[in-house]
Amino acid sequence: MTLWRPDRTANDRFIFFNGLQPQSMEMRINGQMMQFDRIQASGTEIYGQSTAQIFRSQNGAITVQVNVTLGKRGEIETVDIPEGSLRVITDDSEITIPVVGNAGC
Repeated sequence: MTLWRPDRTANDRFIFFNGLQPQSMEMRINGQMMQFDRIQASGTEIYGQSTAQIFRSQNGAITVQVNVTLGKRGEIETVDIPEGSLRVITDDSEITIPVVGNAGC
C-alpha cells in the first residue's frame, strides 16, 4: 500500500509505504523516513493489508492509524484507494492527513 496527499503530484509525494516487510511500514515524518510495526489490523483484507490498521514507531513515540476505502481493481493485482486518512499521534500532538493511493502485491 502506498499513500500520499491528494494534492501532491511530485515524485516525492509518497508519505506512507506498507508491505515492503511483513507487518511493517515506513512513513515520511518531518522529511525523514521512519520505521513502524503493525500492532493491529481490521476491516477488509487485500494483498496482506487491511482497510484499518494501526502502527507504532519502532522507538514507541508515534502511533499511526490508517483508514482507507477500497476503489476499483486494477489490471495487475492492484486496487485503487480513492480516499483515506492517516491519524498521526504523539505524546503532545495529533494530526489527521487525508490520503489517496493504491495497494497491490
